[in-house]
Amino acid sequence: MIFRAIVRVAEFLVLLLVVRLVLRGIGSLFSVSTAPSATARTKSETLQAEDMVKDRICDTFIPRNRAIAARLGGDEEFFCSAACRDKAVAALRRAS
Repeated sequence: MIFRAIVRVAEFLVLLLVVRLVLRGIGSLFSVSTAPSATARTKSETLQAEDMVKDRICDTFIPRNRAIAARLGGDEEFFCSAACRDKAVAALRRAS
């Protein structure tokens, strides 16, 4: 009698395992179909983050997508902060 109960519990656990594996397989089918676009987005974000520019005021490198851009003397320059940009503008005015 106890043996039958143990067998029933084991059968139930195996059934739960099979259901879980089937659901996981179905879920992976759906995630595979959306994975390429997610992977492409991650790669493009990584490429943007790797595109570094140098702030000529404090000599730091920062990602282009986070830099503050300003057109000084006809050239586009990038700065890590508004304070560095303001220093560059002030130096350009003093030189003029």
